[in-house]
Amino acid sequence: MPADKNYYKKVKRRGGNIANCEHKRASVSVITRLGHKDNVIAQEIAYLLSKSTKKPVCVIAGIHLDNITKVEIDKILVNTRIAIEELINLREMS
Repeated sequence: MPADKNYYKKVKRRGGNIANCEHKRASVSVITRLGHKDNVIAQEIAYLLSKSTKKPVCVIAGIHLDNITKVEIDKILVNTRIAIEELINLREMS
């Protein structure tokens, strides 16, 4: 709990979220399903979007390929990062 009792009200009034209002940082929490690794990309996406928008975000991810290979995983990660970068760039241009 911050020392200033009015901290959360100040944050809300300025339109920022608690994670990035003062320090331009983002905090990410993840709920995962046992045995799944979707959280890795979801966490990265949430962090990048929250940091660029300076707002709380919610990311839901589900990736499934039977017998996925390391090469396929790498392609998915690269393509996802490209898509997020394009989304962030589009938002910043508007």
